[in-house]
Amino acid sequence: MGPALVPGIYSVLIFLPARDNKLELIGFDHFYTVGGCFFPKELENMVEERTAQHYPGKIEFDDLVNDTVIAGGSLLELPRDSPGYLSVRRLMEKAGYK
Repeated sequence: MGPALVPGIYSVLIFLPARDNKLELIGFDHFYTVGGCFFPKELENMVEERTAQHYPGKIEFDDLVNDTVIAGGSLLELPRDSPGYLSVRRLMEKAGYK
């Protein structure tokens, strides 16, 4: 297994116990697994199988998202034409939200 796969696998491995132990404690109608911009494309096909959650896709890389997260800012402050904002909007639409 190459180093590029480690972050993706680590994310799935962290998610599973969190899902199994915590989700029954909170109320929700829908739960989606979304990949971060560095989630490896070759792992995307197995997300739904491994997590038993709908996977609408991953957030595309965007320097503005990176800079905003590092600075501690809100992603709601992103310009509506930024790649990150548009990417999240597409994911929300795939999940059935308009």
